Amino acid sequence: MTTRQVRTAGAIRALDAEFARYASAGDAAGLVAAFYADESRLLPPNHPAVSGRPAIRDFWQGLLEAGLSDVALETTQVRTSNHLAYGSGRYTLAVRTPSGKSVPDSGKFLVVYRRQEDGSWKAIDHMFSSDQAGP
Repeated sequence: MTTRQVRTAGAIRALDAEFARYASAGDAAGLVAAFYADESRLLPPNHPAVSGRPAIRDFWQGLLEAGLSDVALETTQVRTSNHLAYGSGRYTLAVRTPSGKSVPDSGKFLVVYRRQEDGSWKAIDHMFSSDQAGP
C-alpha cells in the first residue's frame, strides 16, 4: 500500500468510529453530518433508497428512536482510485424492544466515499444487510 492509501484507509476507519459514536449517543444529525456527503444515498435492506442528508438523517433518527443501539463497524477492506474509495466490512448492533430485550444483529456493509474539497472523505453510497435469516 502507498502512503496515500494508508492515510485514506485510516481516515475511513476514523469515519467508522464517528458513525458508531454518534449512533451510540442517539445523535442522527451528528452521524449524518460526520459521515455522509450532501448528495449521498443510503441503500438499506427491505426499504427504498434514501437520498440526501435530510432524508438519511430522518431514516437514522427513526431507527435510533425504535431502539437501535450498540453499533460497531469494522472496515476490513479499503480500495482507492483518485477521488473515490470504497470500504467494506462488518457491523454489529442491537435493537432494544419495547419490553427492554436487546436483540443482536450482525451483517456486512459497502460504502463508496468521495474525497471532499477540504480533503476529507464522505460517504456517497452506503448499503448494508444482515447476516440473519429473514422471517
